[in-house]
Amino acid sequence: FMISVANRPIRIRTIISHRGNGFGETENTVAAIVKAHEHGFPVEIDVRLSSNGTAHLMHDETLERTTRCTGAIAKKTDAELAACGVNTLHEALATGATLELHPKIMNPAIMNELKTAVAGVQDKARVILFINSGGGVTAQEIKEAFADHVIMWPVDTYKSAKLVWKAFNQTKDMYSVSMHTLWGSPRLLRWITHRTRKLGVWFTCDKGCRIKPNRWMVMGMPI
Repeated sequence: FMISVANRPIRIRTIISHRGNGFGETENTVAAIVKAHEHGFPVEIDVRLSSNGTAHLMHDETLERTTRCTGAIAKKTDAELAACGVNTLHEALATGATLELHPKIMNPAIMNELKTAVAGVQDKARVILFINSGGGVTAQEIKEAFADHVIMWPVDTYKSAKLVWKAFNQTKDMYSVSMHTLWGSPRLLRWITHRTRKLGVWFTCDKGCRIKPNRWMVMGMPI
């Protein structure tokens, strides 16, 4: 299906470690990033702000699932989060790993924090931004803030892909689409593949996936 719609082969170029969690370490931690990096993988990490406005690594709004602490990360100070073992984005960038940064909430505060954090990274190819407009931030503002970095623009519809295209830099940027969405949206796939040869694809594995794994496919092969 994918090959016939794209009218050319689709090849996997890079596999990214989701939250660095494939090697036995707690997700979204420096330990997980280091381990994935040692095995040769770029790492996707989730970013949220503390009450001090500092970028920390955390997927959930609260701390319960991945730490021994409780409460919302947005209400914790930097010192409190450090005591809970929550790493900062600065610590993640210092590992030397190639990172895909995924802010869980998009607003001017987190965009400015990300911009400041990545400005000090000499090798621009080491930082990829998985980011989209919203929360008071426009696509044009994102484009200007991260002009030196690859931006992965997450889209889920043909309409959203067209809107993103206005800020899309064909030289470096790419769309990012879930495998499930891509599989069921030939119009979206045609739009993307007629404009760029690069595409980020991410996979979800919900309860249904665990029950019926063969419904999640890549090029006709179950994953």
